[in-house]
Amino acid sequence: MPDRVLLTPPFGQGEPQEFDATPDVLVPLMVSGWSQCEAPGRPICTDDEIPGVAASLGITADSLRTDLAAVDFTPQKEQTEEVNENVR
Repeated sequence: MPDRVLLTPPFGQGEPQEFDATPDVLVPLMVSGWSQCEAPGRPICTDDEIPGVAASLGITADSLRTDLAAVDFTPQKEQTEEVNENVR
């Protein structure tokens, strides 16, 4: 467990702040609406963090980003009609 954690204020009001990572400090903050967040500017996943199996298959963080960027997430007409039928 890290010694310090970054928390964002309730409702995203204000800048994230760093706190001691102890239950005595974190529990009251989280009960009042603070939540843990990523450090600014840090990528979600770096090549160093990809498991060995993925790396051995030639999968990198960049290739995953590229593959997802090419996916069309627009619902197809049939899917939209099916959802509409289920809602009625």
